[in-house]
Amino acid sequence: MPGSSAGGQALLAKYGREYFVELGRRGAAARKANLRTNIIVSLNSLLGEIAEKARTNASWSNRIPDAIKVGEIIEKDGNFYGTIILDKNVAPEAAAFEYGSGLHATKEPPHLIPIAAKNAPNLVFWWAKGGKLFVGPRLPIGHPGVEAKPYLHPAIDEHRDEMKRTLASAFKRAFVDVGVTEITVSV
Repeated sequence: MPGSSAGGQALLAKYGREYFVELGRRGAAARKANLRTNIIVSLNSLLGEIAEKARTNASWSNRIPDAIKVGEIIEKDGNFYGTIILDKNVAPEAAAFEYGSGLHATKEPPHLIPIAAKNAPNLVFWWAKGGKLFVGPRLPIGHPGVEAKPYLHPAIDEHRDEMKRTLASAFKRAFVDVGVTEITVSV
């Protein structure tokens, strides 16, 4: 711009080079903080939407929706990590329904789940198929498990493109906030 060179030289003469170096350092720190804030706010919002969709997907359960929580955003080595937590204290069965269990397992080899007495020395019940009263410390057969009824992964998959757009927008906002008037973000 015309005239800006003389003004810049006058400021340099008045305050010295260190003044401009410090301004640049502070500006870079401010841009980094602004970018960080935009990313964290965007990730929190996005994770909240994914968690809400997962709760809706699991609405057939009385406990699983209450077990779905958004964790904190962690920054490590310049990368940001967000988590959605399945609280097993609230719904111990949450993972079994997400991935299937026993003979229906998708993350481990299919198997029967052993059934054994926990709070008494023996299991005691009428076994209709066997036509007799069963008494014993464990069943000779296991439980077949439950079929998968995924609720979390479909919510993540549904928001995958939105994740890219939201994070691209967070970067763009950070640069616009520091005075960049034109930026193109490709996803």
